[in-house]
Amino acid sequence: MARNYPVDTMMQKALEERYETETKSQIAWFLNQRKGAEVVTPDKENNEPKEKQMHSKDGELMNEIISNLEKKIEQTASERDVYEKEVERNVCAVEIPSNETKLMDDMRPPSANTKKLLYHGISKEGKGRLEYLTARKKKSPEDKYDQPIISSMEYGWKLNDTPVAEFAKPKHGRTKLVEDTFYTRTGIPIRHYSGKNIHYKDQ
Repeated sequence: MARNYPVDTMMQKALEERYETETKSQIAWFLNQRKGAEVVTPDKENNEPKEKQMHSKDGELMNEIISNLEKKIEQTASERDVYEKEVERNVCAVEIPSNETKLMDDMRPPSANTKKLLYHGISKEGKGRLEYLTARKKKSPEDKYDQPIISSMEYGWKLNDTPVAEFAKPKHGRTKLVEDTFYTRTGIPIRHYSGKNIHYKDQ
């Protein structure tokens, strides 16, 4: 199975905890099984066969290994406690910003009269939420937002400030307000600055 490298710190900590849990379970199982075993005295050891003597030596070696593992687990647990206390102390030292420094919302809150529309009737009757959303939709983007939050808003931002009288309406046709405002005669788009009408004419 392919391994994903590099391993992040969170995954390493999870693996360490898993290995530690498995080791503790193995040690606990061994200690529970060892309680019912017969204790071998020096007199019995001399009279027992060599096979049993070898088992007793293996048991002593296992006891030594277990004691070393228990010490290592205790040391790891103490180090983890120290690390967690240090992290907790650092987190407490971080200053939490007050409500005054809270980030500004993207959209301005609706007026009281507009908000009341939510609680009068239901959408099926053309009132309630439907009437509220319709009223909000009629407002221009600059009335609902402090500044453009997406790039597409820049094309219609404060478009009402553009003097329509400057554009001559054709006798048999429609006024091309957007095309004449945002594009040159060559088809190259230009940036529409709020409050200003930039229009390049052929020299």
